Amino acid sequence: MQILITDHNNALARAKAYGPSHLVDFSSKGLGRANVLPEVRLHVEVNKKTGATVERLAPLIEFLEGVPADARLLVCCEFGVSRSATAALFAMCLHDRSVRPRVHFDRMKQAWPHVVLQRGMVRVGDRLMHLGGELEACVFQDAEKRVSRLPVLTVQEGAPVEVGIPSPARSYLRRRLRTFLMWCLRHL
Repeated sequence: MQILITDHNNALARAKAYGPSHLVDFSSKGLGRANVLPEVRLHVEVNKKTGATVERLAPLIEFLEGVPADARLLVCCEFGVSRSATAALFAMCLHDRSVRPRVHFDRMKQAWPHVVLQRGMVRVGDRLMHLGGELEACVFQDAEKRVSRLPVLTVQEGAPVEVGIPSPARSYLRRRLRTFLMWCLRHL
């Protein structure tokens, strides 16, 4: 299976170049019936207002399970970063169940390092695909790592500049060392 994720604004141009056989569309406006889009398609209503529920994601899982191995899947959401990437990961996990979800997730990050998976969808999808929390654990662990590594930016004359701050681990060790040294000074 080949998978391409895209944003709503570029979906038709990407579809024309890619020639998908299947489509999953999360965009609120919908893509319409353009002749470059495949007939085998699913529109999924998961957004900030509706949220990721079993009722909304069960048809997605069922659709992705039915996508053949030689398919060319196009997955589209508003920005091509979160919901579409999450659905692409679901397709990867469903297409090859012999590979652990962590391996699929790592492959996805390597191919699309900018994606940030939709946590609610991951939580519900993990249950629907009977992955025992494995997909949820690796995705949430990755999100925590990414957030903990975000730099502090300051804007000087219109250009953002990274500001170095001590890592929480180092400051914790410094506090522990200072506490130990203070104890030594009092008791010696």
